[in-house]
Amino acid sequence: MKRISLVSCMLLMVVALVATSTWALEQDEKILHNIASQKSRVDRGVAQGWLSPAAAQTLRAKLDNIQSIYDRAAAEGTLRRQVPKLWEMLGEVNRMTEQEKQAYQNRPH
Repeated sequence: MKRISLVSCMLLMVVALVATSTWALEQDEKILHNIASQKSRVDRGVAQGWLSPAAAQTLRAKLDNIQSIYDRAAAEGTLRRQVPKLWEMLGEVNRMTEQEKQAYQNRPH
């Protein structure tokens, strides 16, 4: 009976480890995709005229900083701990971009 319980516990631990690893890989891909998407959005904003070059420079610097934090955390093996911070920072850049777009749309043309 003890062997069955031990085997069951070990099996659960393996499943939890695999699920955690899968989650971490999905977060990696989503964060990298989000950084790339936001960089493209900044470029489109400049091209379409709703984002000033100065605002674009600020947003790109923030995205570059997020990328460097991501790269450092991935290299150090601390990415999982940094995921909430990275999402928070990406949300801030997204809000700033949206504010710039809204301000442009509210201006008389």
